[in-house]
Amino acid sequence: MIYVISAVCGAVYGALCGLLKYILLWRKMLTAGDDVSFKNSQIVSRMIIGYVINAIVLLIVLFVRHAIEPLSFEATIIAAAIGLSLAGKAYSIQKIYSKVK
Repeated sequence: MIYVISAVCGAVYGALCGLLKYILLWRKMLTAGDDVSFKNSQIVSRMIIGYVINAIVLLIVLFVRHAIEPLSFEATIIAAAIGLSLAGKAYSIQKIYSKVK
């Protein structure tokens, strides 16, 4: 049962951080009109910042693993990584499907 609770906590943490990362980094580009163009350097820099944020989010789980002692560290960090990667993708897919007629 502790693995399920750990996985849920990690998934919620990862999904919230992933959603915030997506809003801060990519929302401006996706909500821009068709007449707005972006440079390649803007996109690449946002991708690199996204990878750094992912590493920081997972490092936070690593550093607080003793504070979340009753929870399973392995289940928590794996679920956080999955939630982190799926949060932005889910919103992106929703935006793409909203433009399909």
